[in-house]
Amino acid sequence: MRVEKCFSARIGLTAAATAATLFVFGAGAVRAQTAPTISGAASSATVALPAQPQGPVRRISINEAVAMALEQNIDLQVDRIDPQVQDLAISVARSNWTPALFSNVRTQSQSNPTTDIFGGAASLTNETLTSQAGLQQQLPWGGGNYTAFWNNGRTTTSNIFSTFNPQLSSTLGFNYTQPLLRNFKIDATRQQVLVSRKNREISDVQLNQSITITTRNVKNAYWDLVFAINNLAVQRQSLQLAQQSFRDNRARVEIGTMAPLDIV
Repeated sequence: MRVEKCFSARIGLTAAATAATLFVFGAGAVRAQTAPTISGAASSATVALPAQPQGPVRRISINEAVAMALEQNIDLQVDRIDPQVQDLAISVARSNWTPALFSNVRTQSQSNPTTDIFGGAASLTNETLTSQAGLQQQLPWGGGNYTAFWNNGRTTTSNIFSTFNPQLSSTLGFNYTQPLLRNFKIDATRQQVLVSRKNREISDVQLNQSITITTRNVKNAYWDLVFAINNLAVQRQSLQLAQQSFRDNRARVEIGTMAPLDIV
């Protein structure tokens, strides 16, 4: 029996064939229409099939059916979001290794009365302004970290004996810390990143599994529908043969070569 790749989804049911189950997939991709049952009595010479009602017909191939199912399946749409969520989880875990900038500014003013004649003023006032800016980062290997900083200071005083007023200071430094054994092989951040990557791989496998299962179900339903349509055609042919046999037997009864009971 030859099965065409593209087929019409309009069929009719006869009294000789039971109702064939039609698989409808792709959110209304294939529309099946049924014809009325056969009319006529057993004593008539032939049984007439009424004309099938006309309606819209859409021809789709198996690849088109699979594409529509993959596009309109809500579960697949949800599964496609999960890998994106896992990518965000990986980015959050890796953010612990992102360099961080820091800065602060502090000012201080202090006034004290002098206790001797060499104090330089009746009331000694000192004002200090300090600022700091730097960069720090947790390294993704060995549990090490570093800090780079730049400190600035400015101090003014009311002491007339002060040589430099105001006094300025600046310090540039770099610190690197590397534990010998602690967090050398694994730490909390690297563990979180590894777990997030494994979850990402799992979400990819689950998505591919859902796509494979949906594709398999659609193809099975497609060929089941093809089988039902062609099986109905065979049943119609059997009905035509039965009708022809009925006409031949009725003719034999009329000429007396067969008993009427044999027709029943």
